[in-house]
Amino acid sequence: EGTRALPGERLPLFPGVAALYRQCDAPVIPVALNSGLFWSRRSFRKLSGVITIEILPAIPPGLNRAQFMNELETRIQTATDRLMDEAVKRFPHTLESFDAQY
Repeated sequence: EGTRALPGERLPLFPGVAALYRQCDAPVIPVALNSGLFWSRRSFRKLSGVITIEILPAIPPGLNRAQFMNELETRIQTATDRLMDEAVKRFPHTLESFDAQY
């Protein structure tokens, strides 16, 4: 996505990643994280907690653009949703803070 998103917010992936994937003909290693819960892009305030970064399995080269973008988005969103759910259970103040702000 290239930026932090609010919990549950879906931002489109930047299309340049598909061009790089095609040009480099190399695997892409997706990364999921939950930093949007703690470092909101719409607030200077930073919340306490633990940001988790998860390195996901590589997407092999050779997929067409639509297949690649779908696979990338599915993997990242699935993992991000799980990381967000785990973080909210552990740090409930994060969701309460977002509910109050938005």
